[in-house]
Amino acid sequence: MSVDTVTGNKLIAEFLGLYVTDFNGTYHFVCKEEQKNKDLNQAWLFRLEEVKYHSSFDWLMPVVEKIEGLGYDTGICGVEINGEKLTEVLISPIEKAGKIEIHIRQDLPKIAATWQAVVQFIQYYNSLTKKDNQ
Repeated sequence: MSVDTVTGNKLIAEFLGLYVTDFNGTYHFVCKEEQKNKDLNQAWLFRLEEVKYHSSFDWLMPVVEKIEGLGYDTGICGVEINGEKLTEVLISPIEKAGKIEIHIRQDLPKIAATWQAVVQFIQYYNSLTKKDNQ
C-alpha cells in the first residue's frame, strides 16, 4: 500500500508522540503533546508539509532508533543483484518468533527506501496496538 509523503510523515510524527492538529481548517501543524490544549501561538509549530522525515536522515534516524528500542532489528544497505544496484532495508523482530518482517529492496535512494519501510512498520505497529486496545 503506497502512502503519500504528508500522510506518511503524519504517521511518523504521531508515532514519535507528537500531536498533529488541523489549525483553522487550513494547515496541519505538529507540536509537542503537552502543548495540545494550550495557545498554539506559543507552541512549537510547523506545517506538516514542511517536516523532513522523508528527506533527512537527521529527522528519520530517531524514528529508526525508536523502532529498535521496541525490539526490532533494522538494516539499511546498498546491494548489487545481477548487476542492478538496489537499496535494501529490513526491519524484523529480534525474537524470530515475531510476526513481521518488512523487506524493501528497490532502486531507490536509501532515505526513500528507509522512509517507506518505517511507514510500513508504523502501519503494522498501529494495527497491533489497536487490536490490543480492543
